[in-house]
Amino acid sequence: MASLLSPNERSVLATDLAHWSMVTNRDAITRSYQFKDFKEAFAFMTQCALMAEQMNHHPEWFNVWNR
Repeated sequence: MASLLSPNERSVLATDLAHWSMVTNRDAITRSYQFKDFKEAFAFMTQCALMAEQMNHHPEWFNVWNR
């Protein structure tokens, strides 16, 4: 089971992970992705959801159409 990271651990992690950054005033890190179409985006989110469930992690995330 995953455990909550400390603010310092999140900061170090976000620095080491390309394209990730800290969320101001939140216990979170963030990243944006762009996919060629909805099908590709949904497939990616499905894979992430299965891994997150195994880790008992329930991220706040969004799928937004990029016009």
